[in-house]
Parts: sequence; C-alpha cells; structure tokens
Amino acid sequence: MESQLSQYPRLIQPAQASVLVIDVQEKLMPVISGGALLCARLLEALSYLESLELPVVLTEHCAERIGPSIAGLAAPGRACVSKHHFAATSLHAVARLAPRSQVLVAGAEAHVCVLQTVAGLLDGGRQVFVIEDLVGSRNPSDKTLAVARMRAMGAQIVSLEMVYFECLGQADHPKFREMLDLIRNQPGASN
Repeated sequence: MESQLSQYPRLIQPAQASVLVIDVQEKLMPVISGGALLCARLLEALSYLESLELPVVLTEHCAERIGPSIAGLAAPGRACVSKHHFAATSLHAVARLAPRSQVLVAGAEAHVCVLQTVAGLLDGGRQVFVIEDLVGSRNPSDKTLAVARMRAMGAQIVSLEMVYFECLGQADHPKFREMLDLIRNQPGASN
C-alpha cells in the first residue's frame, strides 16, 4: 500500500527511500555510548523497514581491524560495501550507497563516518534523513555536535518513530498495528 504523503515531498516517501547503515561493527559498537541499545533498535527497525520494501545498504570501515558488521546485520538482500575512507561517498557512487532519492541514515560514529558520508550524499543530490536515535559516537557531545552540523548542512534530523509514521502515512495502513506494537515493545521503551 503506497503512502498517501506524495503531496508532501519533504516527508519520507517509502517508494523513494532507502536505508544506509554506516559501520555498525563488532569492535566499534561496544565503545559507542548507548551502543547496545542502538544495535537492538536498529536490527528491529531494519526488519520492519524491509517489510515496507525499503532497500538496505551497509558499510564496513576497515573490517580487517574493526571486524564485520554486528551479528544479525548482514542478511540476504542487504548490500554491504567495504571502505577505508571516512566518507563512504569518497570511493563508492552515491547511487550504490543510496539507490533511491531519499536515504535514511543510521550508524557510527556520528561525528566521523556518518557526518562525512551525509555530506557526500547531500552533495550527490540525495534528500537525507538522519535517524537521531540510531546514530552514535563514543562521546555523547560529539554526537550532539555532529547532529547539529548535519542539520546545518541540510539533512533532516528525525526519530525512528517519525520514520515509521511517515512511511505508513495513515492509520488504516495494513502494517499500522504491527508498527504500534513495535513502538510499544522496542528495546529501551518505557511503557
């Protein structure tokens, strides 16, 4: 069922959106502030967003040193690209990282690889939505500065719940009840 939001081009359009997960890797995530919760929410979110037919692309930074993506992240249908540059767009075409005109961004570290990749995506003509509760840094103040800077560059800063509601567009969407259950039961939620 297509979202009825097409008259609002500034909102997320699921048929025009893809997801880019930056460097959510085994040796990095344990040192990210709130990393365990970020990983749990990310895995759940990706499963739901893929059920809405959003393609997912992963990056792995210096995997020979930082390790592969966390368990459960690499999955059939999810493209994975290796990189050694902080900005994934330095080596890989924007179209490979973000196959649709809108891109939802999650990952680490917010102030390094996420920030530099977001700059490249924006320069490459993509409409970028940074999912604030799915990005992290070792130091929370670095994340705060990165989010502010990405906003100033032109990225939209959104919450995961905003993503869910914009992707559905209406309460009678067949996946609405599943989405509500997901929000109520998400890791770290206070019910």
